[in-house]
Amino acid sequence: MRVSQNELTGLCRRAFEGLGFPPGDHEDAADMVVWLEQHGLGGVDTLRRALTRLTSERRTAMTRSFEDSSLGVIDAKGNSILLCGSLAADLAYAKARRKGLSVVKIHDCYNRKLMMGYLARCARRGMNLMAFWRNSEDPVVVEQVVSIRAYEDYPTLLLYQIEDQDDTLTRNRSVTLIASPHFSMLQSLHPDPEEATLLQVVRPEDFERQSNRVWEDGLQVEDDVWYRLKELSGRTLVEATEESRNRGAGEGAE
Repeated sequence: MRVSQNELTGLCRRAFEGLGFPPGDHEDAADMVVWLEQHGLGGVDTLRRALTRLTSERRTAMTRSFEDSSLGVIDAKGNSILLCGSLAADLAYAKARRKGLSVVKIHDCYNRKLMMGYLARCARRGMNLMAFWRNSEDPVVVEQVVSIRAYEDYPTLLLYQIEDQDDTLTRNRSVTLIASPHFSMLQSLHPDPEEATLLQVVRPEDFERQSNRVWEDGLQVEDDVWYRLKELSGRTLVEATEESRNRGAGEGAE
């Protein structure tokens, strides 16, 4: 089915609330899914795959493994980036404002592609950002590098096939985030073409063109995902009681 951006955002927010996301986090998570879908990077499909884990696995509290004035390390304990991406971006922003440069690493998280929406939002606050991570896409490893300039709306994304046998970044499912208000970190092509093959470049004008297309045509969402989100959003409804019916209002009304 075809829906508007606002329809998908509203339903995702209620679904994440139904999944038990804390107040504020369910709005953030919905915005990140829709941002990815709006820019042609499969936000809904990423959410479809994430829902299996989000609805079946117990969440473990995340911890800060290390922190000083310009470096932070977050152990996500196997949680989705939807539960820690906002924290990481805000941490990088605050440290870079104070020190001019910051590095924040998130270990052991999944759905890392959704980090791009958090970067775009942080850039609007006057911050230059770069993030990179590696996915194992058997039999190859793909490195994704995304950067965005302060006050700009759209990032640049580069995807490389990596031949390097050191798969530390892949195994620990990490994301590295670098921020500075003073200088931008724009990618150039990989310095060693024997170790990395460029697979794809998505430029800011590509993101903008895709976003404009969505505003005109809406978003395509598969029926099964839409009804799954509606089912999850129903968890936020309070069951009616005899007392609430007698009051002639919804449960919780005074």
